[in-house]
Amino acid sequence: MARARTFPAIIAAIFALGAGPAPGGEKPRVTLGAVLPMTGPQAPFGKEAERGILLALEALKKADPAAGEAWTLAIGDDQSSAKAAGAAAERLVSKDKANILLGALTGPATQEAAEVAKARQKPLIVPLTTAGATQPGPVVVRAVFDEAMQGAILGEFLAGPLGEKHAGVLRDESAAAGAIAAAFDAALKAKGGGVVAAVVYDLAGEDFAGALRDLAAKGVHYVLLPASYTTAAAVMRQSKTLGFGFIFLGTEAWDTPRFSAAATDAGQGHYFVTHFATDDKDAATAAFVTAFQAKYGRPPGSIAALAYDGTLLAAEAVKRSGSNQTGPVMAEAAKLKDFDGATGVMTHDAGGVFLKSGVVKATTLRGAVFKARVMPSLAAAADGALAP
Repeated sequence: MARARTFPAIIAAIFALGAGPAPGGEKPRVTLGAVLPMTGPQAPFGKEAERGILLALEALKKADPAAGEAWTLAIGDDQSSAKAAGAAAERLVSKDKANILLGALTGPATQEAAEVAKARQKPLIVPLTTAGATQPGPVVVRAVFDEAMQGAILGEFLAGPLGEKHAGVLRDESAAAGAIAAAFDAALKAKGGGVVAAVVYDLAGEDFAGALRDLAAKGVHYVLLPASYTTAAAVMRQSKTLGFGFIFLGTEAWDTPRFSAAATDAGQGHYFVTHFATDDKDAATAAFVTAFQAKYGRPPGSIAALAYDGTLLAAEAVKRSGSNQTGPVMAEAAKLKDFDGATGVMTHDAGGVFLKSGVVKATTLRGAVFKARVMPSLAAAADGALAP
C-alpha cells in the first residue's frame, strides 16, 4: 500500500477530517491516561513510550493549538507489574478523570487495564503489546498487530517479494507459535501454496538437529521460526554446522542487537517482521524519526513510535466524533480505515478484524536492515486470530 503523506500532512489530516468540534465550537477536552511502567525493571521502556506520547501531543498542538490545548496527559505507573496495572488504570479513571486509556507495555498488564476499561466503560487503545489475548472489543482498540498477524505478514512477504509459495515451519507447542504458523499457512494458501512440512520441538530442549533433518528431507528452503532470539540463534548455528541452507523467517522477538551477537555469522541472510525501522525511507516514518531526533537527541525505538501512533489514533477518533465520550469515540475508532502512522497503515474491517502493516528486516552481520513493508491479507489475519 502506497504511503506518500508527510509527517505534517498526517497531523493536519487528523484535524481536517471528522464531525467537527464539540457543540458551541469548543474542542472536546480529553485526559489521556497512559498505563506505563515508570518504575521497576521495565521503567526505561515506559519512559520511551512517554517520549512518543509527548511528541504526538506536541505535534497536535502545533497543528491546531486550540485542539492541542484541550488534551492532558496523565500517567499511571504500573511499577512493571501486571497486578499494579489494574490499580493504575483505576486511579487514572477515578482520580485523574481519564476519558481514554492507553497501554500497557506487556500482555498481562494490558489485560488488567482492559478489565478496568470494560468495567468503567472507557476506551482503551492498545499500541504496545503484541499479545493476542487483548483483542478488539466494545471498548478496546488495537493499534499494534498481534502475534498471529505477524505470521500473515511473513506469508505475504514470502509469496510476494521473495517469490516463494511453499515453506516449512519449526516451532514450539505454545498457542502463540501455533497461531503464527496458522496465519502464515493461510497467507501462503491464498497464493496457491502452503506449509509443506511442520515440526514441533520441545521448548526445553537444545538439540534441533533431528528437526532440521526432517525439514531438509522435505526439500524446503524457507522455514518459519517463531521463536525467541536465543532459540533462533541456536537453531541457525546448528543449521549451519549441519550444512543446511535454510533461510529462516522470524517475529519481532528477533528485533534486538543481542540477536546478531548470539547468532554470529550463522544469523546472516534471514528475515523477521517487526513494527518499525529507522532506516525505512517512507516519508511519514522518516519525518517522525527526524522529529524525534530533534526533540530527544537520538533516533527513536519502536516503543516510542508505537506510543506515538496510539496517541494519534486516539486523537483522530476524538476529532471524527467531536466528542470525548466513550460511545462516539469507539464508534469512530472501530471503523478506522487506512490510518497512516509512523509505524505503518492501520485499518479495521467491518467484520471486526484489525489489520496493520509490518516492517520486514533482513539480518546482516552489521545488524538488521529494512527490507520491505507488508500489509497482511484479511483472510490470513482472520484465520490466525481464530487459531488455537
